[in-house]
Amino acid sequence: MSILFVCTLLLFVIRLWLAGFSGIHPDEAYYWAWAQNLKLGYFDHPPMLAWVIALSEKASSFFLTTNANDSTQQISFRAIPYFLTSFGAPMFLGAFVKRIQRHDLTFTQIALILSSPLFLIGPQIITPDAPLFFGWAWCLYLYGKIYANRSRFSMPGDTTPFSLKLSICFGIALAFCAYSKYTAILIFFLAVITGIGLMNALVAGLVALILMVPYLHWTLTEAREIGAGVFFQMQNATRSHNVPANWKQVGDLVGAQVLFWGIPSFLTLTYIAIRYPFKNIRLLVWSIGPILFFSIGALRRPAEANWPLMGAIAAYALLVLRLHRKPILMFWISSLNILIIILALTVFLNGPTVAPLIEDVSPRAAEKLSKPSRVEEFRGWKRFREFLFEVTREDSNPILVDRYQLLSPILFYDSVAPENEKLGKRLKIWQNGGSRRSQFDLESRYVMQSKGPHWILLEDISKSPKNCTLQQSLFREEAPTKSYYVLKCN
Repeated sequence: MSILFVCTLLLFVIRLWLAGFSGIHPDEAYYWAWAQNLKLGYFDHPPMLAWVIALSEKASSFFLTTNANDSTQQISFRAIPYFLTSFGAPMFLGAFVKRIQRHDLTFTQIALILSSPLFLIGPQIITPDAPLFFGWAWCLYLYGKIYANRSRFSMPGDTTPFSLKLSICFGIALAFCAYSKYTAILIFFLAVITGIGLMNALVAGLVALILMVPYLHWTLTEAREIGAGVFFQMQNATRSHNVPANWKQVGDLVGAQVLFWGIPSFLTLTYIAIRYPFKNIRLLVWSIGPILFFSIGALRRPAEANWPLMGAIAAYALLVLRLHRKPILMFWISSLNILIIILALTVFLNGPTVAPLIEDVSPRAAEKLSKPSRVEEFRGWKRFREFLFEVTREDSNPILVDRYQLLSPILFYDSVAPENEKLGKRLKIWQNGGSRRSQFDLESRYVMQSKGPHWILLEDISKSPKNCTLQQSLFREEAPTKSYYVLKCN
């Protein structure tokens, strides 16, 4: 475990160093904005990520310079989320493997774990998946400790011995996951299906329920009134109930798992599942269960690739346990994983250049590659905020921003702007823009309370109100791929 400790700590430090140069993605800027106003719940998700970001910024203030700038700000809010995903999750996974095999991890086992795209390059964007992945690995580790109490001679139908201490710990970990993302409910069902034991499950569920009381109160009062939290997610799920089944969406979801788990790892796991299904049934359920669950949902509505990704944690545990006597095979899988990651990143970062080369072979892939990559979404927001300040500095009227993904990075970089250049309280959400509701719509400081002269920043000029005139077109990059429009309204 000492080698895994050093490697994961090094991985964390490298990612934290890179965080100072990477800019910020609109999605993670949105969650950063949550952390500036801590609550028991938010419009889209439970509150754990906001709490973690706030704790990260508070802790980082003891180590980083007091003169805040964009680099230190980017590092400070990412520090603990990166620690959870780059260090905490793989350490829990390693501890789980060590307990099951009853000896320390070999070098090739560590290499196979750390060659996973899940730990090597993701989740690079700070989302609620960061605490969820950590909590999922924590729960898997505790499940392993509980199940290990069974005798080596226990039959599959035998009862798992009850452990009050471990059940309470499992309940705490389960509550941590539930405060991170709603999909945490899967953990409880997976643990029950794979034999955690009735009493262990009851105690763990009761502990988690007690810890969730504050959030449940918020859900049944404030969230219910405004259609937020669970009610927002339920509305999204039922909205697509009558939509015809779309197997292509399921194929896209499974294909994304193949890429994010690592193609060699996924293929090897598939062979193990077919060749030795009953010897590995518990970890197979933990691995494939999330994919099956979200594939059913993907029949009716598009599913994001990260939703079932937590299954990769158990999948890699299964791989290193089954292949521990085959170090050469593990070495080749690790090498191929890293090679494919390098090739994929090369293609991804040079998509428009590669697209014409594969257009005849795969027009669909070429079309996707021809679009700007998600890396472009990180860039230019600091300069963009400065341009917006220059255009609107002639007065102090409110600036209504079209979408929450546009408002979030502006708020982030405005927080570290010089005092005499801050947009500050002028920044509001444009509620008449037709974009999806967000947390900003629920906070009075981001809502324009009275009508009067104001500015509007939007992406689609066709949405311009009649009483507004175009003042300036803005770009985020020197080689722009998207225009933004600043309008002045009476």
